[in-house]
Amino acid sequence: MSAPPSVDGFNEACAKVGIQHYAIWSATYLETLLYADYHDILFGFFGINMTGERNDTISAIRRNLALKKRMHKELLKTNISETDKNAIRYNGAHWLKFKYSEVLIRSIYDKNYPDISNDFSGYYKTEIYNWYHNGIEVRAFPYVVDAKVRQLKRSRDINLENPDNYEIIRCRLEVFGCIPFENIIDYDMDGDEYYIIPHLFCDYPCGSNPYEAIRYRTKEGFVVNNENIKEIL
Repeated sequence: MSAPPSVDGFNEACAKVGIQHYAIWSATYLETLLYADYHDILFGFFGINMTGERNDTISAIRRNLALKKRMHKELLKTNISETDKNAIRYNGAHWLKFKYSEVLIRSIYDKNYPDISNDFSGYYKTEIYNWYHNGIEVRAFPYVVDAKVRQLKRSRDINLENPDNYEIIRCRLEVFGCIPFENIIDYDMDGDEYYIIPHLFCDYPCGSNPYEAIRYRTKEGFVVNNENIKEIL
């Protein structure tokens, strides 16, 4: 793609007068600078206040990192047997590194605990699976589904773009929910007289659960990309 005529003309003019080093600041570049480093100019000339939003973002990041460190310290085992290490490493049994196999997920909006409302299930018990980049992964209901999945045929031809190299198979997938740290408001390691397991007090942004994503895994623990799941049976 050729440069705009104005840029070409500027380049030629610089070459004629011997200017070798220069920079052209486009409107996009200037806008990026303003939003990144010059919030006072944005506010003074355009009325856009980024200071509060930036501070809120920084506070949220620091809060989530502090929560992550606390949870890692309190939920993970300090000593893991060699048998469990091998199961984690080779069989994907990541739950073996946790002190507790189960946690209780509780909505911060649930006022009926320990009773169950007919309109809103504000808490449920589930199994921990593993950490992920943004939070903790747990088993989600329904725990297992049958599905039609697109998979690559066993062939020497590894052309991933060729649709003929794929086939649709039926298989059973395990279901997991990803709870981000930002949705975990706090937790209680001691539990109570009803559930003596850690309680995670969570925000439910979508109304029915605290998950930001649902993951499907094979029984071996491999994630199946959603685009390869053709139908949940």
